[in-house]
Amino acid sequence: MGTEKVPRNEKKKVYKTIFFTIGVVALLFVGLLGYGVYWAFFDMNRLPTGEYLTEEVLLMVR
Repeated sequence: MGTEKVPRNEKKKVYKTIFFTIGVVALLFVGLLGYGVYWAFFDMNRLPTGEYLTEEVLLMVR
């Protein structure tokens, strides 16, 4: 009862499948996180259109 031996190559297949699945999920997570940082801090298309900040500063200095 419960003392059956699992062949070694079957264990390898299971570990390989688990490792591959965790790797793919981790890559997807890192990719989504990277895109979120890009969108939040570097995507200029989401900023409102209008005068440039430097032009506004120059007008205030005069």
